Amino acid sequence: MPNDKGSVVTLYRFVEEGSGLKFFSAVDIQGFFLESSQAASDNIRIYGATLDVTTTPAFFGDVALQVMDIRGEAIGEYYMREMRVDAICESKTLPGATDLSASFFGVSYPYPRAGEFWRYWAAGGPTRLGEWKKFPPAHYASWLHVVQNAWFSAGREGMRYGDTVEWFVDGVEMVNVYGFYCALGEAVNGVGGYFGSNLSALNDCLRKSRSNKEAFRIIWRNFLEFKQRVGDAEAGDILSVFRDREVEVTFL
Repeated sequence: MPNDKGSVVTLYRFVEEGSGLKFFSAVDIQGFFLESSQAASDNIRIYGATLDVTTTPAFFGDVALQVMDIRGEAIGEYYMREMRVDAICESKTLPGATDLSASFFGVSYPYPRAGEFWRYWAAGGPTRLGEWKKFPPAHYASWLHVVQNAWFSAGREGMRYGDTVEWFVDGVEMVNVYGFYCALGEAVNGVGGYFGSNLSALNDCLRKSRSNKEAFRIIWRNFLEFKQRVGDAEAGDILSVFRDREVEVTFL
């Protein structure tokens, strides 16, 4: 799809897992990122592909779907094992390319805005803290998903980078639990930072980040607003993880 300057950006690349052998690249995909209420589709649409086959169905095994930035570097990845191309036609998106109908055999992701956010990451990603807050709360899960995938695809671990041991978060920003993890990731690791996406991941990040001599402290403004939005159980479980990892929490 076009970027802000009107040029077409090739966002996806299909490769063989392990060897990195390129099968083809594509401009866009529909039917891969879905609403959580939708079942996985057997009719994935792939637009602006560099694939030219004369016979369908065509099968590809051990497939990894890479997300590429504008320099052609991989910034995200999904493993799909097998892909079948069922139909191919001349592309309406990219002259000289093809549009495909394919099956990923039930592989899909319940993050409907992820494709939009990947395109943003491909162009450079967030440059300021809190950019996720300009989107509706229903989009926070998709933003967090892209943050997490890009974080690990860049070779980072789920842990604290840097020396900061005191982190500030504000419950006003956290209209749902995904907002909490978006805010915490940036509080710990800066713009676009990741520090957990669920209770288990949060516990793991804290475990990997702390040495015997360090003590972490959370300064949590407006915690009651957060608890009212997500419920006592969810808020309590988060506090339990902090307590178990000996993180001091101060409420303001």
